Amino acid sequence: MQTFLAILTILIIIGLVATYWYFLIPFVVIFVIWKIYETVYFNGDNFLQIKERIQTYINDCNELNRHIESLKSTRLISHRLDSGKANYENESKWKTRKSELSKQEYAPNIYNCSRTVCDGARRDPFKYVCKYFGISTDEPTLEKFEEILNNFEAAEEGKVSLQREKENIIITSEKQSRKKMQKVVK
Repeated sequence: MQTFLAILTILIIIGLVATYWYFLIPFVVIFVIWKIYETVYFNGDNFLQIKERIQTYINDCNELNRHIESLKSTRLISHRLDSGKANYENESKWKTRKSELSKQEYAPNIYNCSRTVCDGARRDPFKYVCKYFGISTDEPTLEKFEEILNNFEAAEEGKVSLQREKENIIITSEKQSRKKMQKVVK
């Protein structure tokens, strides 16, 4: 029964199209014109240039992301990325409540120390960084830090360069769109 209804529906549609085909001509013409315009536009030089610039931009972004990912695994001082964890405990003889201890944040790049050490680090930061993070002040270590710094600076410069390129691509494509619209209006 369903097969019969499907065949009957198809025959009715074919009959209507055969009888009233002249009403479909404007729609068919508009559709064909649109497809021709679409084909010409997407195969045109302007679109292909924009497409190539975007593909280059995407490749550059991916390369920068790979570089940044490689920087995340850079070992600064020790041969381990994680030097261990420590927690504060309130061991006061007088049972004083130290509410700030519960707000303490732990991160791999933070060295928890006394207030005296913090004050000394404010006065002479380089000395304390070297002392508490195990950095020796010899030539090979300084070269290593210089290389790491250069890598991070290159990543920052790459980010800025890619942002400029993105803005340039957008501006160029908008200008080309405006020129096309002006030609169509004229």
